[in-house]
Amino acid sequence: MNFPVLKTEEGEVIRPQNVMLHNQEKQMIFSDAQDPSKLFNFDLESGKIVEEFRAEKKGNAKSDVSNLVHITNKERNGQTQSEQTFVGINERAIYTLDPRINKKEKAAESKVYKTNPLFNKVATTINGGLAIGSLNGCIRLYKQVGQNAKTLLPGLGDPIRAIEMSVDGKWILATTQTYLLLLSTSCKGEKNGFEASMGKEKPVPVKLQLNVKDLAKHQIKSLDFTAAHFNNFSHSNKYHTGIVTSTGPFVVTWNLQRVLKGLRNQYQIIKVKEQQKLVDSQFQFDNDENILVTESKNLGVQTRSKKVFINY
Repeated sequence: MNFPVLKTEEGEVIRPQNVMLHNQEKQMIFSDAQDPSKLFNFDLESGKIVEEFRAEKKGNAKSDVSNLVHITNKERNGQTQSEQTFVGINERAIYTLDPRINKKEKAAESKVYKTNPLFNKVATTINGGLAIGSLNGCIRLYKQVGQNAKTLLPGLGDPIRAIEMSVDGKWILATTQTYLLLLSTSCKGEKNGFEASMGKEKPVPVKLQLNVKDLAKHQIKSLDFTAAHFNNFSHSNKYHTGIVTSTGPFVVTWNLQRVLKGLRNQYQIIKVKEQQKLVDSQFQFDNDENILVTESKNLGVQTRSKKVFINY
């Protein structure tokens, strides 16, 4: 789809970021890279911005940093539902936002910290639990917006640049610049880290990275991983089977079941295109052999043996 030039109510050109499908995929919510305090509701059927709003008043004494750094659906895969509310975070606050509130400020619920936890990315489970990654590498687990974190996972100290939940809520997949982290949320019994403190049951993170020999073999001088994704959830087997990310022109995949057996170095590296930096990669729905790859001006499908690109 080709979008028109998008402008604010004041006529300034918008640079969309944090794009999120919403309301049965009829709408798209996004922020402006030049003014992250604002959110825009774009109607996909009419091709127009239908509303401009924010979480709280800019400069609100309660929440000094009103600029949102990330938004996501209230529940995993919530974009396919009619749910109107969604979640937004800034560096020290968590919001439930409701576009139906009849004023510019749409925060229906909030949790604001006095000290700055450096929130950066948020993901949700199908039950509405939240996993929030920070610039200091920590990941906090919440049962819902407005409550204190049930569990604090320390991470390894590097900024979390992307975070995703497995469909069953049992695994967190976090992306940093040079490695991925896989963390279990399960506790003894039937509870998990979103519902109760994990205490001594906190998991040791599974660190996924490329070894030095492969970096040399593929002449990879520096790593810059894009957001990692699980593949589609197998309802017959009740688990995901793969993980995909990219760095520069390379797509990297891991077999999740092998990783869970301790085989972290069994990954596949595929070079997609010479001198082209990928901006996203994820498995095609219901087909692990196809990986959808996105460049700045190309959309393509990478298989194990060949690739097809569409220019736009």
